[in-house]
Amino acid sequence: TLFRSLAVTTTYHKFKDNKTNNNSKNASHDFSIGSLNVRGINMNIKRNAIFTWAKEKGFDILFLQECYCSTEIENIWQQEWDGKITFAHGSMHSRGTTILFSNKLDYSLIEEVCDMDGRYVICKIEVQGELYFCLNLYAPNSMLEKQNFFAKIKQALENMNITSSDRLIIEGDWNS
Repeated sequence: TLFRSLAVTTTYHKFKDNKTNNNSKNASHDFSIGSLNVRGINMNIKRNAIFTWAKEKGFDILFLQECYCSTEIENIWQQEWDGKITFAHGSMHSRGTTILFSNKLDYSLIEEVCDMDGRYVICKIEVQGELYFCLNLYAPNSMLEKQNFFAKIKQALENMNITSSDRLIIEGDWNS
């Protein structure tokens, strides 16, 4: 089948947040998260199969790595997904990370940071009055590049003023 050609590193979470906030009437938020290294989804048939699979699984937020995406395809992919997609473009043959939000999720996108090399994307979102930070990453293979990469991630998180008390959801391909 089509999915045999994928680097299947799927994750499925039913995220239940019980963190309390004095301003929140309902501190429990339920949403599902999936993560997948797709090894390129430029081909319509493969992209449509993955989008259909994700919708059938009911993912509210989907993290994809190695999308091989460019600015030219954004509108097409947005229409096919029928929801918001945040892109960190790689090239048509490597890298590229995205975070896809289902149109069924009641959320607000507050801020996004997209790596110019297509290695990570960070979104600050609000769900039911609570803030979440979503980080999708595609780490390099070499140790030296990884050190530089994670230093860059740390700096990006600091620039967004993310602290240890914030809700940070990290997904991706760590190439470990």
